[in-house]
Amino acid sequence: MPFKPDAALWRVLLSKCVYHVNMDIAWRTSDRLLEINPMDDSAYVILANAYASTGRWDDAREVWKRMKDKKVRKEGGKSWIEGLGEVHVFLADDRRHERTDEIYSKLAELMEEIEKLGYVPILAEMLHEVEEKEKKKALWYHSEKLALTFGLLNGTVPSGKLCGL
Repeated sequence: MPFKPDAALWRVLLSKCVYHVNMDIAWRTSDRLLEINPMDDSAYVILANAYASTGRWDDAREVWKRMKDKKVRKEGGKSWIEGLGEVHVFLADDRRHERTDEIYSKLAELMEEIEKLGYVPILAEMLHEVEEKEKKKALWYHSEKLALTFGLLNGTVPSGKLCGL
């Protein structure tokens, strides 16, 4: 290579190793990424999720332990939507919004409706060893769903245009 690889390049390589299910190289690639930035939560998260997706739970736990031992915290994902003249930010299972009760009520209504239409959550995509009920709850209350539901309540998102819910 005509240049020294930076963290972004190692992160791309790590993601490609995961995509091609080459876990030995993924481990080494994550180490290289962590040499550049030992606090890079993405290196741990990508690798742990890759192990979990291949059923290698002991290896996934080892990565999470390594992350915890180094006191690295995973930054949670956020979703935001502009409505009523301001930007509203949501985290997964977020209960801080002033209209939380209304948002959760509407979201429960929407989820029940799409289940009647045949929606079945793909619980295998949840890469944590938790009960099925907890996986379903985590999928229901994703930050994206909360933001979209808020948008629907405010007329920000045109009805009939929701594909991601």
